[in-house]
Amino acid sequence: MAYVLVADDSPTVRHILTPILRNANHIVSEAADGLQTLDVLNASLQPMVVLLDVVMPRLGGIGVLQEMEASETLRDRHAFILMTGTPDAIPPRAVAELLERFSIPLVVKPIEPPQLLYLVDQAAARLQQAQDQEQENAG
Repeated sequence: MAYVLVADDSPTVRHILTPILRNANHIVSEAADGLQTLDVLNASLQPMVVLLDVVMPRLGGIGVLQEMEASETLRDRHAFILMTGTPDAIPPRAVAELLERFSIPLVVKPIEPPQLLYLVDQAAARLQQAQDQEQENAG
């Protein structure tokens, strides 16, 4: 079980992904734009797996990732999966380096449920490993 945030401006995408995730016993929240996404992440008491759309109003997914990278609070707390329906809209080099640095997979929509659940499970495992490491270092 993971806490998952579906951040996509398309109600259709949110309404397709949310039940798939809930049926897999994940706790799911939704955000319709990048600023709302940051609000949810900053307020969250739990680390979250974030399904993040590239193109959204007010702040796109790349902008959210840049804010995450600049924030000590957000940087290591959440795991991201970047989604796009238009892979050509992604500026290649800078984004590729950011995705690699933070182990963020890029998936092209529509995403099949088995692939979605696999990626969410992988991201949740990375979060759990980070938490275990943090507790080990603190103890």
